[in-house]
Amino acid sequence: MALYNSNCGDTFSFSAIPTDSDTTFCNQDFEVLTARRLLLRLTPTVGEKQQCPSCLKNSTVSTSGLRRPHFFPEVDDFGDHSIRCAKDGLRARLWHDPIARILTRIAKAANIICHYELAGFMSSSNSNKRPDAVFYIETTGQAHIVDVRTNDVTIHNWCKKSALIPGYANDQGMLLKNKKWQALSAAQNDHFLAFGIEVGGRLHPASDNFIRRLSFSAGGTASEQAAFRTWALQRLHCTSQRGVARIIRHRAPINMGPRQVDPRGYRNLGFLPPPPPLLPPPLRPPLPSPFPPSSPLRLGLLTQAGLFEQRQCSLVHTAPASPFVL
Repeated sequence: MALYNSNCGDTFSFSAIPTDSDTTFCNQDFEVLTARRLLLRLTPTVGEKQQCPSCLKNSTVSTSGLRRPHFFPEVDDFGDHSIRCAKDGLRARLWHDPIARILTRIAKAANIICHYELAGFMSSSNSNKRPDAVFYIETTGQAHIVDVRTNDVTIHNWCKKSALIPGYANDQGMLLKNKKWQALSAAQNDHFLAFGIEVGGRLHPASDNFIRRLSFSAGGTASEQAAFRTWALQRLHCTSQRGVARIIRHRAPINMGPRQVDPRGYRNLGFLPPPPPLLPPPLRPPLPSPFPPSSPLRLGLLTQAGLFEQRQCSLVHTAPASPFVL
C-alpha cells in the first residue's frame, strides 16, 4: 500500500511520448517499471533462498541482535531491498545524481542561471557540504540552494505510515535535509529547498511549487507556462523512474537454491513479446543444367570426369525428365 500511494503521485512517466532520450526507456527498464506499477513480483520463487550481490544479505528471517526485531525477510521479490541497500553508492549514482542534473537542465531551459554541484559555495568554515544545485531566480542576489532527497517508502521506519499517509516519506526526508542545511543557508542569507521525490514518483508539494516557479520564470502566456511545466515534469519523473529501474536491475538477487542457477538478472515476466525464433535458411533448388539428360556433350563431359560408367544407368534409364536433376 505504501508503494501504491507513492505510485499514485506520478501521472507523467507512462503518459510521456518517447520523443528523446529523457523520455525513452529500454525494454528491460520498462518491464521492471511496469511490474512495480502493477505491484507484481520481480523474481517469482517458491520458498527459495535469495541473496543480495552487494551487501550479501539473504531472504532468511532473522531477529537476533535487533533492538526492534522484524519478522519479514530483508531481501524480497519486489525489488525493495535493491533500493534500500546502501552499498557501492549505486543509489546516488543512478537515481540521485541524474535528478539533480535534470533540474539544472530544466532551469537553463527557463533562462535561469544555475550551477550543478558548486564546490566552495557554502561560506561556513566548518562545513564541507556541496549543494546539488544553486539557482539565481530573483535579481536581489539571493541564491536558492537545492539539495535532492530521494525517499524510499518501504524502509522499516516509514512503511506503515506511508501506507496510511500519502507523502509521509517525503515529509520525513525533508525534515532530515532541513536539519543539515537550513541553518547554514540562513547564515549566508540564502534560501534552501530540499527537493524530495519518492521511489514511486510522488513529489513533495514544495518541490512541485519549485517546478511551477521555474515555469513562471520561463515567461509567456498561461498556456505556455502550463506546457513548460508538463514538459519539465515528464522529464523529471522519467529520470527518476529510470534510475529506480536501473538500481533494481543492477542488484538483482542471486538464487541460492540447490539447483542449476539461472543467469544473473530478472526473468522475463511476459510483458514484452518473445523474440522471433531463428529459422534455418530456405533451401535453394539446384541450378538447372543447360544440357538435356541424353545430350552427347553432357555424356562426354561425364566420360572425361570418369563418371560415365558409374552413372550411365541412372542418367539414361532412371533419371526423370526434370531440369533440376543433373
